[in-house]
Amino acid sequence: MLRPVPDPSERVPVQPLVAGDHWLGRGTMTAGSIELFWSPVVDAEAYRLYRIVGLEGFDVTEIALDAERLVYEGTGSAHVDTTVEVGSFYTYVLVVAAGGVDLDRRWAQTLAVDDVTPPAPIVGLTAERTAEGAMLTWEPSDDDVEFSSYSVSLVEGETLRYLGGGGDLEQVSFLDREIPAGGATYAVQAVDFHGNRTEPALITIDGP
Repeated sequence: MLRPVPDPSERVPVQPLVAGDHWLGRGTMTAGSIELFWSPVVDAEAYRLYRIVGLEGFDVTEIALDAERLVYEGTGSAHVDTTVEVGSFYTYVLVVAAGGVDLDRRWAQTLAVDDVTPPAPIVGLTAERTAEGAMLTWEPSDDDVEFSSYSVSLVEGETLRYLGGGGDLEQVSFLDREIPAGGATYAVQAVDFHGNRTEPALITIDGP
C-alpha cells in the first residue's frame, strides 16, 4: 500500500515567524476533540486561545474575548480542546502577546463531528506534458462534512512524496514544473478536514 509522506504545511514550522506572518491552523478533529496549532512568533511573550460557539459570518475582530472563552494560555504552539460537543460549530481566536502589545487576531472555524468518511473519489484525472511541465487536471470532488484540499504527490516506490495541491474545491489542476527525466507517476487525493483521504488516483507521464 502506498504510504503518504506528511504534508509539511500541516504542522508548525521550525523557525519562528515575524509578527505579521503568524497564523492559526486546525489539526485532527473528532467528535470529542479539536486540535489547534499555530506558528511561533519572534519575541512572543504568550499565546492565548479563545473558543467561541458559532459566530460563522460575524466580525471576529470585534468580539469580546473574556476569561470564560479562554481555553489555552501559555508559550506552546498547539492545544487540543477536549471539551467540545459533537455537532457544535466553533470559532477559535488566537491572540499573541509580543513586544508588550497584542498582535492582530487570527482565527479558525470548525465543526466538531465524528467523521470517518473520505471525500468522493478523484475521477477524470488526465496529464499532459507541456512546455512548462506536467499539467494534471481532474473533476471536482466533494465531502459530506468539510472538504479540505487536494493533495498531489509523486509516487516513489511504495511512498507518496507530497508536491502540492489546492484548498479550493474547484481548484482541479496542478502543474509540476520539474518532471523527472525518466517520466513520473502522480497520485491525486481529495482530503477532508478530519484527515480522511480518498484512495490515490494514479497517472503516469513517460520520459521524453
